[in-house]
Amino acid sequence: MSIDDSIASQRGCDIACLSTPWLLAVGFCVMFSLLDAKIMRVNKLMKSAKRFRRVTVEAKDVLLPFVTMFSLNVVFLSVATAVDPLNWERVEQGRDGEGNLESYGRCTSNGKISTVMLGLVVAFNAIALILACFQAYKG
Repeated sequence: MSIDDSIASQRGCDIACLSTPWLLAVGFCVMFSLLDAKIMRVNKLMKSAKRFRRVTVEAKDVLLPFVTMFSLNVVFLSVATAVDPLNWERVEQGRDGEGNLESYGRCTSNGKISTVMLGLVVAFNAIALILACFQAYKG
């Protein structure tokens, strides 16, 4: 992601920094949980077909993984945003051979809470992905 801080204000850059993990995590959660729900539905139908049984897959069976993933992602991201939000920072590196100022911008946080919470989001989503791959393999 890039932010042009010559156009956007400091507040706008801070909002862009905050929105990035939210968009990534929530987007992954929605797309992935829908695919995982389909895998669960197909596995349940195939298991019942092996036993020649009729089965009904209800909405609550499919919504449980979505609600769980979405809730945990929102909790982790809310804690990171409330306690230790990401902020835009421009870091000056010095001058090049022609005397021009070199710098780069980045999103940083002041403490470790944001890093831990974002790490938990990534770890939780990775574990869910591994479990879904296992479920797709066994199905």
